Amino acid sequence: MLASKAQGGKGFGIAGLIVSIVGGVVFAIALTVSLLWIGLAANSSLSDSSSGSVPSAQASDDATDSETTDGTDGAAGTYDEAAYVEDVRPKIRDLVTQIQPGATDDQIDQLYADDTLVLIGTAMLQAYDALGEDAISTEAQSMVDSSQGAVTEEQAEQFMHAVLESAQQYLVKSQAHTGSSAV
Repeated sequence: MLASKAQGGKGFGIAGLIVSIVGGVVFAIALTVSLLWIGLAANSSLSDSSSGSVPSAQASDDATDSETTDGTDGAAGTYDEAAYVEDVRPKIRDLVTQIQPGATDDQIDQLYADDTLVLIGTAMLQAYDALGEDAISTEAQSMVDSSQGAVTEEQAEQFMHAVLESAQQYLVKSQAHTGSSAV
């Protein structure tokens, strides 16, 4: 029994469980995005203060060498991490260079490695499934808050939309069965 009748019954127990799961997903996404933006700011300040070059990121090259697409044109509902990374990486590069004009592709690729992009995309899909459009505005506001004014709300929403669009295209796992039953 989730809750006694005096506490509101089963409905409140289920609602509490759902709210805690959604809150956990939103927290995980906000934490990930915040850490990534902090890393970008730290990377930017390091590159401004040093005259040396930043080593090249090989994550993108490794992914395209070791993973191949299945020959499809990326129809919605496919799960292809390599195609997702290939689709979202240029969008992220464009957005980050708008925010931080001095950022190089290598710096951005180091900050947003393939695994990181897949993690952000997967988390954004889950949040969007749970919250709908509210997920985008919630995560965008979290990004604005964590960037301490370096990112506008519009830029943060563009970032979230870019990740979500690519994730919906390439990170959707097909369901063998729906599992629905009559109640």
